[in-house]
Amino acid sequence: MKSRWIFLALLAAVAGAAAVRAQQAPPDTSEVILRDDMSDDEKIAALNRLLVLNPRNSELYNDLGVIYAGREDWLAARDAFIAAIQSDPRAPASHRNLGLVMTKLEMYDMALSELDTYRRLALDGGGDAWKLIADARRRSGDPQGAAAAYESGLEAYGQVFGPDTCDLVMGRLALAEAASDQATADALYERYAPGARDLLAATGFVPADRTGLAARALLDRALRRRIEAAQAEAREGRHAAAAAQYEAAMGLDPNRQDLLPQAALAWHDSGDVMKAKVMARRATQDHPERPDGWRALGRIAEAENRTQDAIAAYTSAWDLDDTQNDVAAKIGTLYLRAGDNVGARKFMGAVVSAPDTPAEILFNYGLSLQRSEDHKLAVPPLTKAVEKDPELIGAWKALAASLRQLERWHEAAAAYERALAKDRDPKLAFQLGTCLVKDERPGDAIAAYRLALDLDPVYTKAWSNLGIVQMQIGDYAGALDTFRTLAALEDDVYRARLNEGVCLYQLGRYEESLAAYEQALALQETSAVWENMGHVFDKLGDKQGAASCFKEGKRLKAEGK
Repeated sequence: MKSRWIFLALLAAVAGAAAVRAQQAPPDTSEVILRDDMSDDEKIAALNRLLVLNPRNSELYNDLGVIYAGREDWLAARDAFIAAIQSDPRAPASHRNLGLVMTKLEMYDMALSELDTYRRLALDGGGDAWKLIADARRRSGDPQGAAAAYESGLEAYGQVFGPDTCDLVMGRLALAEAASDQATADALYERYAPGARDLLAATGFVPADRTGLAARALLDRALRRRIEAAQAEAREGRHAAAAAQYEAAMGLDPNRQDLLPQAALAWHDSGDVMKAKVMARRATQDHPERPDGWRALGRIAEAENRTQDAIAAYTSAWDLDDTQNDVAAKIGTLYLRAGDNVGARKFMGAVVSAPDTPAEILFNYGLSLQRSEDHKLAVPPLTKAVEKDPELIGAWKALAASLRQLERWHEAAAAYERALAKDRDPKLAFQLGTCLVKDERPGDAIAAYRLALDLDPVYTKAWSNLGIVQMQIGDYAGALDTFRTLAALEDDVYRARLNEGVCLYQLGRYEESLAAYEQALALQETSAVWENMGHVFDKLGDKQGAASCFKEGKRLKAEGK
């Protein structure tokens, strides 16, 4: 697949050559004799026969070079394109194709010479010439030359973000990011992000083609930069500047509904309460279904000691997303401040706010909430319980379980580690591993699963999860041993055999992989087994066998198997 781009580029070059031909092709060209159903060898033979009759036909040599490139026979392709150029030195497509092949052969000086010739000869200025030149310079280890080529192309095509400039902009931006050249990146954002926005606006901000995808990528980066700048200004206490950055980001993408509440809060922190109120109210009016606008409105009311208005706004936010524990705590605190204990208990429980409540009572209260599956409310009292008594292992276990249910993986892992320090329970180690996987810490997750297996060597779920994480980090040899151990422990070994086949395939042991898949297939016929077998046959060069497997897999998938 690495070289596939060359073949596609060369095919595009041949198609593009038609646009620069000065006259209609004569009847003895490849356009007359080549058919889609011919093999490459047949096409090559046919072209060579024509060349015997017409040895100065540049187009025949060019077409011959494209076929060789498709076969990744780069030297033969090079020779064919050189012959094409010798026959017609002013055929731009042949210079382009030779330049691409020379890039593939890492002969960069000649590649650059040919690509520059293509740029000069093509009627449209080469179209993609500057990009190809820049790419060749980048591959040759000359990032400065690549940058200069990208910039020359941008100078030639102007400031409009479109099909002619998108690759140049994204290529120059990639170089700037690789060099940590933020000034150049910012200049590109300033120059081209508005054009990318206008292009996307014409399609409702849904990319309609390759240029639209590039526009979306550029716009996303420009937005991220604006937001990062706003956050940096806020950290330095420059809240008005932060608000201005948020508003600039809103101008780039009006569909980013999260920016209006952030701008409102930034204006509030800057002391411009009127602007803050206007923007927060606008956020709730324009998007009443989003909780962040209501949160901003609640914070502004809270700061002005308008307790009931704050409760109403925060409650609207909580009604839209009742996983917001911080909002629930705010509502409870405000109810307590207003003397409404019933309302406070509804959201956080009056007992959580009492500073002298014993740890055991906090634990029991949190446990009762957890048993009713109200994990959001269970976390505050359980957290206070372990803060008051770090040796209360039951509270650590309960807290870890609720945090896991809330998908707060990092905090849950920390709680499980505290529980494991006092109680070497394999189930706790297993749950710790699960949280570490979700927290994107595969190395720590593997250690946790191994601890679970040290405590319980026949813990099949731990063996299974260990193998999956090993595959995720590319340790297929280790995963293979794990799944073979699992297969020896389980009664139903289908999943173990399937994963064993995956590991063997990734290790390049295709025959053994096929045997494992066949064992899995004997246990349970699924689309996954057939499709994976198809990939093995493909690697073994059995295209017919691969096609048969993929067909069977597709049939089973349609049946939901």
